[in-house]
Amino acid sequence: MANVRKQQRAGAYRWPPRPTFAFYNVRGEALFSETDPSLDLADTLMLHWPRRSRKVILGITSGGTSWPTWTEGRLQHVEKLIKYDLNFDFYSVSIHRVTLRRWQPCTREFRWELQIRTK
Repeated sequence: MANVRKQQRAGAYRWPPRPTFAFYNVRGEALFSETDPSLDLADTLMLHWPRRSRKVILGITSGGTSWPTWTEGRLQHVEKLIKYDLNFDFYSVSIHRVTLRRWQPCTREFRWELQIRTK
């Protein structure tokens, strides 16, 4: 079998170090989780989704020591990545923070509500 190499994201487009992505429906019920640091959010959420729009809650934790707390800068970085990932695949997205407190450890999950639509 051929050796398949995963595509790595460049610096400004990297998810937090050692991430865990948890996905929930709008009622907060767990759907699934991923730990791939090269996660393609658009493919993960929309590739096999039969409708033109989807609303989910995304929770992210980071086990990397270089991301000790959820600062405003780190939250904005993740929000830019979410928009970039989905816009790249021709989706529009509205992002709303579900978790309101910043400055928590990144090992504690921070959640966003995503409303994704086909452009």
